[in-house]
Amino acid sequence: MDPQTDFESALNDRFDKIVLEGSWPINVVRRHFNNTAMEELSNGNIKDWGKKLNVKFIGEDGVDSGGLTREFFSLLFETSPVFEDNGFSYNADLLEKKHYQLMGRATSMAILHGYPGPRNLNRTIVDFILENKEPEEIPECCIQNAEVKAAIEEVSIARSSKSNRNSIKAYWNIETIGDVFERHSHLLEASGYKQLLSVSNRDRAIHTMNFYYCFYKYIPPMQQFIEGLKLHDMLLLLTKHGENGRALLCCDTKSSSMSDVLAFFVPKFSKSEHEKADEEMIVYNFGKFLKKVENGAISTDWVKMNSSEESLKEVTINLGDVLQALIGCRSLPRNIKSGEMEFDHLSNQLSYVNTCAPSIIFTRTKELVNYEKLEHHLICIIVEAEGFGLAGMAVV
Repeated sequence: MDPQTDFESALNDRFDKIVLEGSWPINVVRRHFNNTAMEELSNGNIKDWGKKLNVKFIGEDGVDSGGLTREFFSLLFETSPVFEDNGFSYNADLLEKKHYQLMGRATSMAILHGYPGPRNLNRTIVDFILENKEPEEIPECCIQNAEVKAAIEEVSIARSSKSNRNSIKAYWNIETIGDVFERHSHLLEASGYKQLLSVSNRDRAIHTMNFYYCFYKYIPPMQQFIEGLKLHDMLLLLTKHGENGRALLCCDTKSSSMSDVLAFFVPKFSKSEHEKADEEMIVYNFGKFLKKVENGAISTDWVKMNSSEESLKEVTINLGDVLQALIGCRSLPRNIKSGEMEFDHLSNQLSYVNTCAPSIIFTRTKELVNYEKLEHHLICIIVEAEGFGLAGMAVV
């Protein structure tokens, strides 16, 4: 048995052992998603955490057969203030409410339900979560905070003094180490660097800021998350299965490709050769659309409905947006090997999807042999899907 199959088998066995009879109803309001979702999770008892989720978005049609649960986890990982950039936030109120622990539990439940994982944490943090391993160095990609990045850069190039007024202009415009220290002393002090900054010790100052603002500052949130991830022995399972487990948490995990998505949706061709000829062209056009998306060549206007600033924006659609609309999460689900591509030759409504099955149902098939028509259908599906941009609406 290959490592990936062995990992999936272990997860399936764990799911079968922990899921009790009945379900845990989770009722959320999309426009207040994070508050209502975290409140629902906070109110769950120990038995609830051993049940299968049954998600309901209040005011919306839809019965949860898997698709709404996937969308719930997608929105949870995307909107939660627990996460920040490619790591954790630090928020005393969230720590007191144990929201980081709740997010660890939610991550365990998401993985057991077949969700492909949050995939939003850098490797340094994931190594600590799974192996209790403190970093020996901090990769540059871990430094996300703009203020900290600017401070480190300015410290690294600062001059020792303003003497030598005959120097070239580029050199003269570089600030002195004293100027930089005065402006960023609060960052240095918070990181634990107590000395007066100088050219001779600035490497130590940079090292201290790197480690604090990328790792040590976030140990309390990480410890809470780790405690939550122990639910149903998920921490043990992820650690035991090495890179297969790590891939569910890491933000540098390989994303789904156009070929992956096209292969996932298996066409259900008609027996009629006349209808099948149109269906084959639709499949071809669907692949063409995915390729354009992968190349960043599809954009559209949209309005963010749950924002106080209802501004029109042009956004470039990516494969994550496509999958969010088609299956309820931004990566292919682990526990579903394939979806279906169906064709309704009689319907005059717009093409639509079933995220639970999952399936795409193409309608107006005579039109969709034309690529531009099919692209319009798919953009309507993506932009009008609630999961796109947290709540999107096509602009016509």
